[in-house]
Amino acid sequence: MQLNDIKRTLRVDRHDQDFSITINWHDTDLPACILWVLNGGRRNPPFNGAFRALGVEIVSAAFGLASSISASQGKPFAGRGLLTAIALKPDSPWSTHYRFLVEPLT
Repeated sequence: MQLNDIKRTLRVDRHDQDFSITINWHDTDLPACILWVLNGGRRNPPFNGAFRALGVEIVSAAFGLASSISASQGKPFAGRGLLTAIALKPDSPWSTHYRFLVEPLT
């Protein structure tokens, strides 16, 4: 699932383990968040079909659509002004900043 126009911060609370993870990033560089679930899918060791996860990816993308759509800044997000790609060039460095904060739940 892709969440668009997320503003700089996402927090995930793990009540079963009494901690939270907060992610902060530059939302002008990476304006969307992809959430995905792994429900035991990897059958080979060491996971043996028992690994469960919630993946959180901060992106500039049109998730689930062809990479050509993301790279073209095209449909369907262009009308909303959502950045779906970053043009990288060998002679022009690009960087961004992000932070992960893990805290006990209070």
